[in-house]
Amino acid sequence: MMADDIRHNIRVYVAAQKTHLKEAISYRAQFLIYIGYFLILSASNLIGVTIIYGNSNGILGWSYYQMLILTATAALLFNLVLFTMDPGWFVNSMARGDMDIALSRPINSVVSLLSETGSKEILSAALGSLLVIGYALPHISSTPLQLFGFAVMFLFGLTAIISVWLFMVVLSYHLFKKGGFMYTLQGIFAISGQYPKALFGFGGGLLLTFVFPVALATTYPAETLFGAIGVYEYAAILLLCVAMAVLGYLGTKELLRHYCSGGG
Repeated sequence: MMADDIRHNIRVYVAAQKTHLKEAISYRAQFLIYIGYFLILSASNLIGVTIIYGNSNGILGWSYYQMLILTATAALLFNLVLFTMDPGWFVNSMARGDMDIALSRPINSVVSLLSETGSKEILSAALGSLLVIGYALPHISSTPLQLFGFAVMFLFGLTAIISVWLFMVVLSYHLFKKGGFMYTLQGIFAISGQYPKALFGFGGGLLLTFVFPVALATTYPAETLFGAIGVYEYAAILLLCVAMAVLGYLGTKELLRHYCSGGG
């Protein structure tokens, strides 16, 4: 029964995303403009790292090409999270009562919410991030197994972050009824992921791992690609990703049980 429910929820979510993507792509000129815009942004990230390493010793322990991969991975993560949900818009929509219909559907409430929101056009930005990663990969000594480990950990970290992010979005609605707080967190999230977690000190590293787990999909996958993560540490990080995803999901479900429409 549970397996059937999971399959049904996955089918609903995939069908919703296909519909949203078709709608975004139908505006071809706008979609092409977005692709060009986000490719320029990816190029600016590359130029930024190049300027830093051209005028200084860079970041201790990280080579130029390693930092390119880290910043591109952070950009890819940020784009995929926004593809899934636009946090400020999400909170403001709940405050207007626009999410009432979604929450009354006879499907999983979390799946229903994730099917309603997100910036589908931003998916084009993933292309630029992947191009930067593809450019940097030949310049580092990584094996196919390390590349596979990088991709797996990134996906696990992405899942954990989306789950925790959704919990924060719904919590923000309960506390503030406005999207401003989530826009602030979104900015912090976008910037912090571009740097190794060690740069933020011991406390910052804990925060970026166990509270606002950006490092689970940025620093740790990158270190896996560079061979700096052992087998046991790798397994522990994957388990942490699963635990964070489950806790975020359960927390969101609990908050939604006490949901009160903000509509008139």
